[in-house]
Amino acid sequence: ASAYHLHYGANLMSFSVLPEDNSVTNLLSDMDISCIFGEGTSACYNEANGWMGNISDIQPNNGYWILTTQDQILPVVGDDHIINSFNLNYGANLISYSCNQSGNLNELITNESIIKIIGEGVAAIRNASGWAGSLGALDPGSGYWFISDAETQLSYDCPEQSYEDSRE
Repeated sequence: ASAYHLHYGANLMSFSVLPEDNSVTNLLSDMDISCIFGEGTSACYNEANGWMGNISDIQPNNGYWILTTQDQILPVVGDDHIINSFNLNYGANLISYSCNQSGNLNELITNESIIKIIGEGVAAIRNASGWAGSLGALDPGSGYWFISDAETQLSYDCPEQSYEDSRE
């Protein structure tokens, strides 16, 4: 189970926990969510017709913009999906970060074809000494725009949970 904290407006996020029925209708219909946008896809809610658009299912490897009209918590019960390998296109790719722990960019993203990463209100650019900018780590449940200068395979190992992190 997971709980996604949504704030008023646009939320850039990903879903690592999904039920077997991962349809937009099943996951988002009981919430105050007006639209969901993915990379080149979207669906919006209309009182008369329900969800309309070309996103029918939410996938654990994709990032999404979720538009809400109020702060709320989106509870999701289902299986945990850790996705840490992606086929990236040249240009912008909206992908998920589904690891259970935050991951430092300089340790996690070593593929030099990735030249920029943009999150919600944060960004990083690769320079000669590594990553620079306001984005220093990838966070669980967040979505990110990965900008690549070539078609490439992105793979990384999820950070392990330390003993201190696991204590109650």
